[in-house]
Amino acid sequence: MPPRPLVFGPALPDADATTDWRSFQTKARQAPALVVHVEGHREAVRAWLASGVPHPPLVIVEADPNRHPDWLRLGADEVTASAQPEDCGRALAHAAARATHRASTHQFRQLVENALDLVSIIDGFGRYVYLSPSARDLLGIDPEGQIGRNAFESIHPDDRIPAMESFLEAIGTEGSTRRMTYRVIAGDGSHRLFEGVGRAVTGEDGEPYALVTARDVTDRVRTETALRQSESRYRSLLEALPDVISRIRRDGRVLDFHVPPVFATEFPADALIGKVLQDEIPADIGRQFVEAVAKVDESVGPVTYRYAVDTAEGRHYREARIVPHGPDEVLSILRDVTPEVEAELGLRASKADLEASQAELRALAAHLQEVREEERAHLSREVHDTLGQQLTAIRYAVGWFGRRLAEDPDAQRRLEDARALIDETIAQVRRIAADLRPGVLDDFGLATATEWYAERFAERTGLEVVVNESGESSTVPGDVATAAFRIVQEALTNVARHANASRVEIDVRAHADALHVRVADDGVGLDPDTLVGRRSLGGVGMRERARAQGGSLTIEGTPGRGAAVSVSFPLPLPPSA
Repeated sequence: MPPRPLVFGPALPDADATTDWRSFQTKARQAPALVVHVEGHREAVRAWLASGVPHPPLVIVEADPNRHPDWLRLGADEVTASAQPEDCGRALAHAAARATHRASTHQFRQLVENALDLVSIIDGFGRYVYLSPSARDLLGIDPEGQIGRNAFESIHPDDRIPAMESFLEAIGTEGSTRRMTYRVIAGDGSHRLFEGVGRAVTGEDGEPYALVTARDVTDRVRTETALRQSESRYRSLLEALPDVISRIRRDGRVLDFHVPPVFATEFPADALIGKVLQDEIPADIGRQFVEAVAKVDESVGPVTYRYAVDTAEGRHYREARIVPHGPDEVLSILRDVTPEVEAELGLRASKADLEASQAELRALAAHLQEVREEERAHLSREVHDTLGQQLTAIRYAVGWFGRRLAEDPDAQRRLEDARALIDETIAQVRRIAADLRPGVLDDFGLATATEWYAERFAERTGLEVVVNESGESSTVPGDVATAAFRIVQEALTNVARHANASRVEIDVRAHADALHVRVADDGVGLDPDTLVGRRSLGGVGMRERARAQGGSLTIEGTPGRGAAVSVSFPLPLPPSA
């Protein structure tokens, strides 16, 4: 058996009844609907509803309905004490429908709570059932205070009758829609102009309602009026612009054309209006225009292109900007960019000249390196062969005198000093020759020369130097091997001067198509400022040596974690068998 309505007061057919107020409040939570006879308990019921306690659909039986006209606002329908049971039944159905309607419109309320437009629901008697919070901002009135009031009272008297007639025409026909513009009286007594759309709907209770959405167009209408009044001013401003501005259909037909005097001979406006632009201008420029219009899209923005024209005054450059203007039109803004383009062309020419000069300087630097290496090799051979041979001959001559003066102790002592001095000079000559151009580099290749130099460096500085080799570096071309060797020398010199290191590791790795050399130490490292300004570390010279042979060089380092110089050279591939 389905649950029955609960009545506080005299019983009704098919309903449970109680006369105890506390018992009624307890049972009210489980009842599907409530009927309350408020006689003698009016204030208690009113306080109960005002407390916000949730309750099922409620009908108030009021002996004097005019005494408390706010039952509807508190969420209850009402009937008079003389109402028949069927009247209470209908009121209960209406209250239930109102409750269902409130639940079903909860989501709707969430959507319109922050709407800028004015949204309202009006029942068949013209009373507000709902008024959106935007009424506070738009009209300066409390929307809650309007619930149950006649909606037409807020419409300007001159517009009230037409609005009521439109409402009455539509309210009885489900889905019918009416539109009208009307004035609404704001809370401060001023008038606001609204455009409203009303749609007739049927509620869950089967009763007719009107859903009205109204937009405040007061400011828009004022703005439109101001725009119309200022059209001549904007036209004057347009006439003062130095650009060619045209309104063109997307098929190219010219609708409007503003041509400043400087462009008058190039673009005769009267001759172009109504014409298809791409048919009236040179074919190549017409193609650019058609392509630009095809690319224009509201979400992408303007499309810009440039072209050159030859006039009696010489070559000029134009820039056209195509801007979307509605679904079927574009705006073309054309300006003279000759000074800008000429400046760009001059800058490009200067940049090309600079790059050519830099290439020539690099070629000259590479040539100077080659000449210097050749001169070093020549001096090394001269020192080693000529001075070495002469010093050897002198030593033999001293030996001859020693044999002749074997009985003279003083002479032997002096000759022994001379032989020691000659031997030391011979050693120095050999070192000088090796520093000028180590023969081991020419005879045995880069890896062996690097090991030889590392040993000399370790003896001179006391540092531990480790050389790692992979690949066949003896086949590396001489000019590349020389550049790599000199970079290793410079890197080791920097380690000795600046690194405060205890160990250096040199990697020489030769591949078929590239040579990689790396010199890394465990010293104090480099800070970012030193890496940016590497001139004090000989970075410029090493980098130029690498670049002269098509290579690249990097210097890396972290404070406290050492530094590394890495260089890579491309190698010519060996001829295929």
